[in-house]
Amino acid sequence: MSDEVSGFEDEFLAGVGLNGTVAGPWQTLINFDIGFPVAGPGEDFVAYVAFLKLFG
Repeated sequence: MSDEVSGFEDEFLAGVGLNGTVAGPWQTLINFDIGFPVAGPGEDFVAYVAFLKLFG
C-alpha cells in the first residue's frame, strides 16, 4: 500500500478478522467484527460491536 498522506510507502499490510451476528436477549441482534494485524506497523486489535433491537 502506498499513501503519502498516511506515511505508507510500499508498506505490506495483512490481517485476519472474524465477524458475525448472534441473537441476544429481548429480541436483539448482536453484530460484531474483530480484526488483528498480521503484517504491517499495527500491533493492536480492532473491534466493532453493534446491538440491534427488533421491533414488531
